[in-house]
Amino acid sequence: MNHDPTETRLRELTWRRELTDAERDELRSWLAKHPKAQTDWDADEQLSAILSGLPEAPVSSNFTARVVQSAKREAATRSRKPSTRWNWWLRSLLPKMALVAIVISAVFYTFRTYETAQRKEMVRSLVAVSQVESLPSPKSLEDFEAIRRLGRTPPVDNELLALMQ
Repeated sequence: MNHDPTETRLRELTWRRELTDAERDELRSWLAKHPKAQTDWDADEQLSAILSGLPEAPVSSNFTARVVQSAKREAATRSRKPSTRWNWWLRSLLPKMALVAIVISAVFYTFRTYETAQRKEMVRSLVAVSQVESLPSPKSLEDFEAIRRLGRTPPVDNELLALMQ
């Protein structure tokens, strides 16, 4: 970007009209100090010459009225737009809150389904126990260790088997 005020002023003048002799001399002296800018100036002069040869674009008779009407409509639209605080709410926070609500609902539904399944299983086991006509007495469970040992067989004694053969 050019920051030289002389170059900027001369460039804007060439866009609007042809330079005077004094302005051309000023441009030549400036280009002598800045030789790298010569190609940009040449391209700019060629473009200006091409553009000046183009015919003027036709403008409709109600152009000004349409521009003013469009500006008024745009100003009215801006005044009706919601505040930035509500825009932030709608664009950022509301979708996140909806996602959290969906996750919480899914967790609650899953927990309730699990809890219901557990209750049904408990009811089934209570029904099965209630249908049994007699349960073992607590007296028989006192000797549980002896009953448990009855089901076991001792390990095979290989020496005894060898002697018996």
